[in-house]
Amino acid sequence: MPSAAGITVGLTNRQAILVREDGEVEVADVTAGPFAAGLPIPTAQGTFSLARGWLALDARVRDRPLRLVATHLEVGRPSAAADVQRRQIEELLAGPAAAAAPVVMLGDFNLRPGSETYGVLRDAGFDDAWTRANPDGPAGLTCCHRAPLTDPDDRLRARIDLVLTRGSVTARRAWVVGDEPGDFADGLWPSDHAGVVAELELTGA
Repeated sequence: MPSAAGITVGLTNRQAILVREDGEVEVADVTAGPFAAGLPIPTAQGTFSLARGWLALDARVRDRPLRLVATHLEVGRPSAAADVQRRQIEELLAGPAAAAAPVVMLGDFNLRPGSETYGVLRDAGFDDAWTRANPDGPAGLTCCHRAPLTDPDDRLRARIDLVLTRGSVTARRAWVVGDEPGDFADGLWPSDHAGVVAELELTGA
């Protein structure tokens, strides 16, 4: 849209799933889609919604099936945004995450453990890889460094980036990357979020 200065201003927000080509993982049926539910944002140029969506693929890991879903949900505040977030979760559960195979769903969920929308995911049978692998802590905080990411003393305050599992897949280890003082380099944090990494094991026959 045009700014007050007449300059065209836009936002590009993308997602990706990276697969290591080591011969142990076969990938098929890669799909992507936008959420039907979006948060209306009124502006002087009209009302717009931020485009959010998901990616999904079917994989075979050492000849065992797995569905992987990556997503970025709407924020959880104010209440209108929380309602959109819940409807986006319902779209995931009825769509890409509705698989008979074990499911791993990950991304920036923009929700905190203990929230209503987190409870919807848990009630749908999803386990939280972080709490499964770290039942006694640490906190696993991933969000958020304040822009412009130049404060070396800024600390993360929330855990909103999740790795969720359902079915015969279990988290053995989970850890955070990009959150240590040594990660602050050349005057910047590497991102406004830290990353969460989980080591998962397919446990079924």
